[in-house]
This record gives sequence, C-alpha cells and structure tokens, in this order.
Amino acid sequence: MPDVREPAQLEPARSHRNQRHNGTDGATGPKGTTGASGVGLEGPTGPRGATGPTGTQGPKGTTGSQGVQGQTGATGPKGTTGDLGPTGPASTATPVNDGGSFRIVGAGVTLHLPATVDASAVSVSLDPATNVQLVTLNASNQITSTAAVFLASLSPPLTARNVDLALTRPVEFNGIVCGGNTGNCYVSWVGNLP
Repeated sequence: MPDVREPAQLEPARSHRNQRHNGTDGATGPKGTTGASGVGLEGPTGPRGATGPTGTQGPKGTTGSQGVQGQTGATGPKGTTGDLGPTGPASTATPVNDGGSFRIVGAGVTLHLPATVDASAVSVSLDPATNVQLVTLNASNQITSTAAVFLASLSPPLTARNVDLALTRPVEFNGIVCGGNTGNCYVSWVGNLP
C-alpha cells in the first residue's frame, strides 16, 4: 500500500528510519479471510474395470420340418420281346433213319425226283473250273415255288464251291436245277424220316 503522508512528515521518518531501535515485536495481526476456491484440474483416467462374467448360452432353436418326398415317376413302356432263337437238337428226338440221298445234275438240266424229299440237311457242290453257278431246289412240280437257291461266283480263279447247310426245320423239294453251260452240280441231303 503506498505511503500517503505529506512530504514534510516523511523527512523525520527517514531520519528515524536510519536509526536502529530494538523495540519489542508487535502483536500478530488477525488471520486473513480464506481465499476463493480454485477450479481443480481433471484427474487421470482410472484403471480398467474387471471383465464381467460370461453370459449363459441361449436356448437351442427348434428343428425344421422334414421336406415332402417327391412322387414316383411313371413306369416306362415295356420293351419289345426279342426274336425266338433256333431250337437246339432235342436229345429225345427220334433219329433220322431214312430219306437221305444225292443226285449229280449236269449244267443246264432240270432233274425231276420221283418223290418229294424232306431234307433236314443239304450239301451242294459245284464243279471247279466250270461256269456252273446255280442250284435251285424246287417244290410243287418245279412250277409254283422254290424251296432254296444256292448261287456261286464265276469270278476267276474258279475253285471248288461248296455249301453245307444244317437246317432247324426241314426243306421240301422234288426238283433240282443246275444252272450253267458246262460242269456238274452235286446235291446231297440228309433225310427227315421217320
């Protein structure tokens, strides 16, 4: 606080100030009033809290319903029946004991047999080195039907040309035709009797 005394009053005080006096200490003045509260600073962040307990598992969901089974498809069409295979020789069949024979017929000749033949097997041979080419077994008096025809090639070189034929059902004929200009046709057969 500034000194508010007059200058004249200050001089004697200065002279007295320079003089040292050892007076007694004055009494302690009264305690001043408490100052106003200051604003505190924000304290540091506290430690992380402990982990909470694990939660319980939720209830299991319900099982879905089973899908509907598809319908069975329609049945396909029935396959066609295969052809019946040839019948094998029966072990109990009556053996052939008659009706077999042979004929030699010249080229260009039609041979009429005295009776109708029922043959279960036929063998036909054509002369080699000739132009005999065809054997026909005729039925019904050689006019209205042909039971079998055997045709051979005439391409050289001509060699023996043979056909041996076992039949699953007998062939019936009563005439033999040998087609060609030179040579012979040889026809043999196994009978079908009894």
